[in-house]
Amino acid sequence: MRKFLGFVAVVTLLSSVASTQTQLQSQPSSYTFRSIDFPNATTTQLFGINERSDVVGSYADASGNTHGFSLINGQFATIDFPGAILTAARSINDSGVIAGGFTPADDPNGGHGFVVRAKKYYLVDFPGSAHSVNLGINEAGDVTGSYDLGDINTGIGFFTKNGEFISFEVPGSAPQTTGPHGINDSGVVTGFYQDRSDPNITHAFFKLNKVFKTVDCPGATITGFFGINERGDAVGGCTLADGGHGVLFSRGVLTAVIYPGADHTRARGINDRGQIVGFYDAAGVTHGFIATPVSGTE
Repeated sequence: MRKFLGFVAVVTLLSSVASTQTQLQSQPSSYTFRSIDFPNATTTQLFGINERSDVVGSYADASGNTHGFSLINGQFATIDFPGAILTAARSINDSGVIAGGFTPADDPNGGHGFVVRAKKYYLVDFPGSAHSVNLGINEAGDVTGSYDLGDINTGIGFFTKNGEFISFEVPGSAPQTTGPHGINDSGVVTGFYQDRSDPNITHAFFKLNKVFKTVDCPGATITGFFGINERGDAVGGCTLADGGHGVLFSRGVLTAVIYPGADHTRARGINDRGQIVGFYDAAGVTHGFIATPVSGTE
């Protein structure tokens, strides 16, 4: 029932979203922010959060090596795909299955997708691709991400459904510039794409079956969504003339997400409780964060 109601909510949302710019609201004071740093890391980034507030992300160690990690029940754990020289954990579902990408030692300019289930690592690449990465996962274990055919500067979107890989590109996008990042339990995919007529413009999108909707921050050259919950709320970022910051898109309204006192904020994941994760820069150091709605304001 919950999934069906979520599906209805998202369909209603998409039908009301025009493919145009949406006014950006100031950040409300209804969130409490918590900074997260992996122990002894030089940088920490959070990308995904599930209903239990378990989070995943990546961190850089003192030698500059990048590792994935999880924070579950207050316990940090490193995630390194076997043989990888770089690993990033990007999403976690309510069952604790984690999706992400890694760079192997024999292809330092490329990458592959993976999932971690019950502490076991599984390679998950788009069939026939040169490189692939998994960026979002839902409760059914469906993943979304992008792949290329040999040029690492390009990307074609994909998602899985019942074990089948399905490729897609957003209508109106420049060829091979579609980057899906989030997928919810209703199968709604969100991400970003480059404008076919202007390569300097990037738009955020929602995809449900064959319906696509575009969202842009007013005045932004780049708008992108990275995470989506079952209500259809999405988080991402905007790049404006004076820099960039995180945004929340909820019920047709764009709201800024800015860590208090930060130089830059990036919003990357959101759960059904409305908790947002991402990372921020302060005094030259990158930290992860969790923003939790104050009770009664979700």
